[in-house]
Amino acid sequence: MEQIDLAIELAKRGEFWPAIHLYEEAWLRAEQKGDAKTQFNALNGLSNVANLLNSPAMARACLLKAWALAELIGDRRMLSAVAYNLAGLEFRRHNYEQARLWLRQCREIAEELEGGAKELAYSYHGMAVLHEELGELEEALECLQQGLEVTEQVGDIEQSFRGALLSTQGSLLIKLGRYREAVPVLAEALNLLEEAEVYLISPLLNLAEAHFKLGEEEAARQCYQRASSIIKRLKEAAEPDFLLRLREVGRMLGRGGEESREGRA
Repeated sequence: MEQIDLAIELAKRGEFWPAIHLYEEAWLRAEQKGDAKTQFNALNGLSNVANLLNSPAMARACLLKAWALAELIGDRRMLSAVAYNLAGLEFRRHNYEQARLWLRQCREIAEELEGGAKELAYSYHGMAVLHEELGELEEALECLQQGLEVTEQVGDIEQSFRGALLSTQGSLLIKLGRYREAVPVLAEALNLLEEAEVYLISPLLNLAEAHFKLGEEEAARQCYQRASSIIKRLKEAAEPDFLLRLREVGRMLGRGGEESREGRA
């Protein structure tokens, strides 16, 4: 597991190709030893990095191998995790109905599991992201609230996952024009995601927008500049959506004046 732990740390810092090398090495060694759990963790990690590199074919191949492995050893918890990740993959390919089906499977498996609260929280997060993409913002907020309530029941929930839930909640509040509510939500998300630099970009840019709409232009610029510096460090590994959002917020900050007063009061 040392190789996988190191790969996780490298991926958090945006060093994706060294992370891939370590994951592949861990997978091959585990395969030789017949260590199914480590094989699964390596495949799952590979799929996550492939997604960050915008390589859906690689991610899908890893996830399908992980699904077959989980079925072979009869591990329902592993199946739930793969269903969640396959939903995310289909979502990024705009196959929304297929994503919904995988999320439904993720939730059904989670509800069958003893102590499946963590897996259930993941399914709520996935459904929230899907609702958001389809413009169903209130439904998305409801799913997020359910997910956050579930995480409070789980002692070993990753801080980064709760941070992801809060980041999505902040994004929704921005879209609904609820800027003042969004600020503390996004600030908490940043605290929880601090160790994974690549995941700070979205909440930073959303927080920049919230501050700007509230007339807090200096705070907005600080968030924008921090996000910009992270994207520059990631270089070609930065997702295209991040670059688009960076330009959008940059144009907003460049306008100043009346738009900054929209969200006041």
